[in-house]
Amino acid sequence: MPSLRNRLTDAKTRTIKKNGWYPDGAGLYIQVTSPTAKSWVYRYSKKGTEHRLGLGPYPTIELKAARGIADECRRLRAEGEDPKVHLKGRRFEGEAYAREWSFEECAEAYMVTQRPSWSNAKHAQQWTNTLTSYAYPYIGKLNIDSITTNDVVACLEPIWAIKTETASRVRQRIESIFDWARAKGYRNSENPAVWKGLIQSILPAPKRLTARKHHPYMEQDQLPAFYSWLASKNTVSAQSLRFVILTAARHGEGRGTLYSEVDEKNRLWTLPPERMKTGKWHKVPLSSEAMRVIEDTKTYMTGDFAFSSTGVKGISETALRNLLGKYIAESKTKHCVVHGFRSSFRVWAESESDLGYAIKEMALSHNTGNSVASAYLNNDFIEDRRVLMEDWARFLVSGENS
Repeated sequence: MPSLRNRLTDAKTRTIKKNGWYPDGAGLYIQVTSPTAKSWVYRYSKKGTEHRLGLGPYPTIELKAARGIADECRRLRAEGEDPKVHLKGRRFEGEAYAREWSFEECAEAYMVTQRPSWSNAKHAQQWTNTLTSYAYPYIGKLNIDSITTNDVVACLEPIWAIKTETASRVRQRIESIFDWARAKGYRNSENPAVWKGLIQSILPAPKRLTARKHHPYMEQDQLPAFYSWLASKNTVSAQSLRFVILTAARHGEGRGTLYSEVDEKNRLWTLPPERMKTGKWHKVPLSSEAMRVIEDTKTYMTGDFAFSSTGVKGISETALRNLLGKYIAESKTKHCVVHGFRSSFRVWAESESDLGYAIKEMALSHNTGNSVASAYLNNDFIEDRRVLMEDWARFLVSGENS
């Protein structure tokens, strides 16, 4: 009968190339994630739950040293100690350190370092919520250096077909955390969450599962009447929504408009990177109607915010949503959302304007083509877009005289 221990040899350990887990016996495994990426893991059960303790990379730690560490783990367990707790931070011969980092610890540390670069608190909260809901229950407590592609897939499979966009974002976030862990030296194996060549071989491509859903938008023939209704309301929320529609801006960008961003002489609204979803400077030529809205707000606004109920921050999304909801209820218009007015603008522009595709897309601060095309397209088409936005405003206010 073969021995249940010491099943590996130096030669076999050195020549293993196929991905997988290879047992030496009694809980000691060598994990292979590529022909050049191998690491030692001690696996054990505690109260019915599997635990994995990374012992370090091979060949930094050779077979004999790994067996010695595994022996100590078994001794600690026999004495009622948890090796994961007892050995954390211990140094072993041939190893830099045995500090084990769980996926959850790495994720939390990564989010702390990245949070200053994220555009808003909502984005940070989305990271926390998705990882807590979909990643931590499966891999949160596992050693970052022992997690496999199959472990990552286990997080994604339950939601891949029913919440495809969310699942895709979760995978990207997990991938970023593993990249960070590898750069910090907490993981020695390759990234198990990479799409190309790994997860794409297991899960179907997201674009084959779901069609992209667009925000419900107001039909073109209903826009002038709605704009006329807005113009009759002497409220901050109505003024803000008018400006959002006139500029085809994302509502967060429009709601947070600062007077200091508006060049009245040149009728130009310049948004800094930190206020843009794209993270880039964006200039918006303002129509005569948009300038009138800005001028009107000055009669009752204080401070730098053009649309504010408090004077210290822009008006809330809820205020705009409630205003739109009130009109829908009164007019029995079909359901639409505030963000949908960007789609309304794009549909109108496609049918009513002869200006080029790039000009219309740039008006929405969309990327125009791939990165190479964008690099060559070094033109913001301000004057062409000014014509476009003036025509858009003229269309919107047409309902006031009907």
